[in-house]
Amino acid sequence: MKAYIHFQQRNQFTGDTEGHKYVATIECGDREIDDALEYAWLRTNNIHGSWSRGEFVDGEINNDFSEDVVKVVDLPEFDGKVFGHRSSMIGDIFVIDGTKYRVAGHGFKAVSEAA
Repeated sequence: MKAYIHFQQRNQFTGDTEGHKYVATIECGDREIDDALEYAWLRTNNIHGSWSRGEFVDGEINNDFSEDVVKVVDLPEFDGKVFGHRSSMIGDIFVIDGTKYRVAGHGFKAVSEAA
């Protein structure tokens, strides 16, 4: 089973939500839906490295690297330096088996609106 991760996009001046951007696919194996959502959450958080960067970052082992993650957008770059993607957060959308789940304050909520 795969989880398709869509990060919420916000206007930098107003803070208003301006949609979602598909950023990654996570291979969740044969987990049940709830476990797959939690696994995808874990895989898209920067805890001990960068989930969106390679196995090594600046010559150091990246402890957040996982072969189960396929990023689908380029990494952000600023002044010639490449940065990793942010962690998942409230408002992001995870899609599993055609159902959309919004990251909530605690867990996930199934939603019907377009991501």
